[in-house]
Amino acid sequence: MEQVQLPNESAEEFRLLYRKLALALEASQMGIWEHNLITDAVVWDKRLCDLYGVEFGSVVTWIDHVHPGDRERACADFDRAIENKSGYSSQFRILLPDGQMRHVRSRAHYYENQEGTPFFIGAEWDVTADVMMQEELMRRAEQLEESHRLLEHSALHDFLSGLPNRRGLERFLAARGSARTVPIAVLHIDLDHFKDVNDRLGHEVGDQVLRAFSARLMTAVVSVSGFAARTGGDEFIVILDNTSLGHAQDFAEVVVEAAEATKQDVNIGGINIGASVGVAYGKAPFEQLLEQSDLALYQAKEAGRRRYHVFKALARKTARPVVLGSRLN
Repeated sequence: MEQVQLPNESAEEFRLLYRKLALALEASQMGIWEHNLITDAVVWDKRLCDLYGVEFGSVVTWIDHVHPGDRERACADFDRAIENKSGYSSQFRILLPDGQMRHVRSRAHYYENQEGTPFFIGAEWDVTADVMMQEELMRRAEQLEESHRLLEHSALHDFLSGLPNRRGLERFLAARGSARTVPIAVLHIDLDHFKDVNDRLGHEVGDQVLRAFSARLMTAVVSVSGFAARTGGDEFIVILDNTSLGHAQDFAEVVVEAAEATKQDVNIGGINIGASVGVAYGKAPFEQLLEQSDLALYQAKEAGRRRYHVFKALARKTARPVVLGSRLN
């Protein structure tokens, strides 16, 4: 067959183009590979061998260098490209001979030569720095999201007791909306003689009493799927959904007993700590029920404290005092 000679100008243009391509590949640090799908022969250029840390010209098995955790997916990506005779795209980790791990991105095109032999010719490059940067950005985003969550939690919760604060109560009510088809119970709670604890034993002991009572209150509330908030000082609000007035009264008894039990948690000497509870029940707006429970709380205190009182307009009983021994004061 007669050999065709390129004109000098065309040959020079070809050499210049080849030179530019070589420089571009060198700058990009891309390694080139070719895979004959009939003979299964694979050819790697020197840059690809350098990327994998193997000697140029040696016989290599690609999959042996892929991280065990990525092999199944990487093979599936290549098998799918073969089946569809389409472009190949994958990203996986490789293990170098010295044990280092690198992230590699691989792209290839399917083609057939003049004899109809199918090939893939592709390029691979190290994207470890990109992956590490992306992971760092994701980590920082998660940290930022966690910081926002903690800030929001702090804004909606009382730092001392861990219970929602007044803003947390407002957020809870706003999420539920004002429309109501079933009645709820609102309990207004005030610790009796708490001021004496602060005045006689100091605020540090007072804080211990608040934490101890809050923990017992939360345990009781969780058991009935209710909501509790510390709205200021020694004042607490509890909301019970899907409950009856009788169950609300039973829960009020539990609250009174929980306040009495804080004496087991904190040494307050002879101070007669306890709880007065006002109960309101119905389908009225929360603000109205809160006002009614506040009135009932005042009535409980007037009746001797350490007991609960149900707002009389909605109650089946005006009051059902809880007597702990003989102490009502």
